[in-house]
This record gives sequence, structure tokens and C-alpha cells, in this order.
Amino acid sequence: MDAGATTLQKLFESSQQIFRIPTFQRAYVWKLETQWEPLWEDIRDLSELFGELLATGTGMGDAQKAAGRHFMGAVVVQRIDRPFGEPETWELIDGQQRITTLQLVLDAARSVFVEVGLTKQAKSLESATRNTNHFCTGDDVYKVWPTGSDQNAFRAVMNGKGASYPNSRIA
Repeated sequence: MDAGATTLQKLFESSQQIFRIPTFQRAYVWKLETQWEPLWEDIRDLSELFGELLATGTGMGDAQKAAGRHFMGAVVVQRIDRPFGEPETWELIDGQQRITTLQLVLDAARSVFVEVGLTKQAKSLESATRNTNHFCTGDDVYKVWPTGSDQNAFRAVMNGKGASYPNSRIA
């Protein structure tokens, strides 16, 4: 076992990597009031700090270091052997709710960047949520793949069609 701190960027940087949520894990259960709102407040606070640091003349790298520290808890993964040429795949044992949520947040931000014409930033977030390697096809394009009952809603949300799943917590 190897334990250590990492960043979301490092976690999702590979162009050919999937975090699969095993079937024995529960479905996505995060609620607006108890999980989403506190996370959103943390994101907003960090964004405001980042903006303030940049406004004071702090360099981009230093501002990112100062504003980019937020503990999201442990993530436990186990590598799954797959045939040569297929994406590196990890079974997401612990942290599946948080990692799924972060994928949804990153993809929503990517969509906003596309809408306002921030193409470079949108591409950066796309590489954090989707596998861009040409070997990745079908559902292997997603960095995170949820357990069975959440798959259709997740796929729809990641493709901008989440409204078709109004009863899903993911949507």
C-alpha cells in the first residue's frame, strides 16, 4: 500500500485512466443541504481567495499554491489488470461519492467555460473529466464510471442531458 497526498490534477492527469466504482458500493447519495452546499461554499471561498491573491500582484503559481489547498479526505483505489492497449483502470474502494461529485463539478465548470468562450480552460477541464486517448471508446471516455444504477444518469449529465433523469441524485 502506498499512501500520500496528491492533487486532483495529478489524480486525473492521465489521458487513459478510469476509476470504476465497484458494484458493491452504494449508489450516489450526496444531498444538496448536507454535502453539496458545504462543498460549494469551500469552492467559492477558495475562488475568492485566489482572486484576491491575484489582485494583490501575487504570481499565478503562488496564488494557485495558496488557494489550492483543500483536504478532500482519503481515496482508496486498487488497480485492475486489463489487456494491453486498454485504459489503466482502478477500482475506487473509498472516496467514490467525493470523486463522482468532483467530476460533476469539473464538467459543469467546463460547460460554463465553453459557453463564455474560454476554450483553453474548457480543454483543460475536459482532460480532467474525459480520457482523450484514441484507445478509449464508449463509456471508457469517462475518468470515473459509477456503479450500475447511476451509469445512465451520469452519462446523461456528462453529456449535458441530465434533465432527463430528474429523480437521480447525480442529475
